[in-house]
Amino acid sequence: MSDPNNQQDQTRLAIITAAVTAILVGLYTDQVLSLLHRFARIITKLGVRSPVLWGRLRSEAASTASALQAEMPAAVDRVLRQAVEDASAAAEGTPFRTGFTPFGDFETHSDRAVRAIRDDLVRKLDGLGFGITRFADDVYRAVVADAAVAQVTGVTPAAAQGDAYRRLVSKGVTGFTDSAGRNWELSAYVEMATRTATQRAYNTAHLDRMQQMGFDLFTVTDDGHPCPLCQPWQGQILSVTADPRADATIADATAAGLFHPNCKHTLLAYDPRSSIPAPRPWTDEDAAAYWRSQQQRKLERDIRAAKREQAAAFTPDQRVAANRDLRRAQARMRDFISQTGRVRNTRREQLNLGA
Repeated sequence: MSDPNNQQDQTRLAIITAAVTAILVGLYTDQVLSLLHRFARIITKLGVRSPVLWGRLRSEAASTASALQAEMPAAVDRVLRQAVEDASAAAEGTPFRTGFTPFGDFETHSDRAVRAIRDDLVRKLDGLGFGITRFADDVYRAVVADAAVAQVTGVTPAAAQGDAYRRLVSKGVTGFTDSAGRNWELSAYVEMATRTATQRAYNTAHLDRMQQMGFDLFTVTDDGHPCPLCQPWQGQILSVTADPRADATIADATAAGLFHPNCKHTLLAYDPRSSIPAPRPWTDEDAAAYWRSQQQRKLERDIRAAKREQAAAFTPDQRVAANRDLRRAQARMRDFISQTGRVRNTRREQLNLGA
């Protein structure tokens, strides 16, 4: 049985999740970076007045979307297979396979649940192709429309085109809106969706195996960096079905916000004969630490935005501006780290999030 006071499973899962998520994030980021480079070459070669520019941009975007759709299902299978196998190994302490395969019949309830998680992730990632294709339209409108406006405002067409293009590519391929109304940049969305699916698959397989071993009560790990949604459940006793020994069911906790997108928490088997630390309240220090973590995420996004500008620059002026923006973003991060004492995570400052 996993020890509730031992965070080994939590650390193990964090490493696994980061590693397998990098597979899909790297796949998408590499393809989109290649697309940005091709866009820059096409615009430079044809010019914004070319009658074939729009068609060329759309053709390149469609090719990228098709390549991703072809590669993505196998990558998803690989990611979730690893999560399931490690979840079962963590439950038993020895390697254990559940029979999960990319295609074919499933043998257990856990297998069927993981298949549903797999299909949901495939659908989400498959839908990103539309955003990539639409990005070509956005690029075309930005450089052409602003060039026309420039003739009225007195700004040179080249300057207007460059500014419009820089603003657009710094945001990245966007348009992916979640149920909370948040608009995600592509690599961040892929990371969130994959991390969430991996965590769900891990928890599903882990819970199923623990139940097979006879455990019916569970507790929530303390990851040391809680958010307001998860913190109330750390140290609570949860059950699959209503149980007077439990504080709530797993379904109740999930409905209240536990296991939200990007959540890092796992369930550990609980033995009523053992003791666990009393749940601690959400403090001002917790709130401040959480806020600082969100500030750091924002600064990381700013650095990635400047790096996208660099990747997409097609004029010397754009390259100069992108280099300037990157230096400023990195300086803001250095100041933030110096003032707060937080650990800088340079992996998250890379366009492919370190993949």
